[in-house]
Amino acid sequence: MSLSVITDTESCSTKELERCLLVLQSVTEKEDLALATTKQDLQLVCRKFEEGVKCVDDHSSRCFNSAQLRVYDSVVSESRQVIKDICIEGELQDG
Repeated sequence: MSLSVITDTESCSTKELERCLLVLQSVTEKEDLALATTKQDLQLVCRKFEEGVKCVDDHSSRCFNSAQLRVYDSVVSESRQVIKDICIEGELQDG
């Protein structure tokens, strides 16, 4: 199943979504998360991740219909939990 975006307005263009995804891709391609060795490194990676996720979330809430939103939410729910576990201060960051 493919998630297509509504393209009738400039703010819902595929270019906007691609820009959001590039932020996320830059974090994962460089393996920044896997190579974060200090709490400060991890916080920097988390900020980039959160920026990308917020961008995609904002886009999807504006541009996806309800069926697309349900698919999107189900696809990213586990990833969100991992990000929360890693990026929220606590045992994982302190351990």
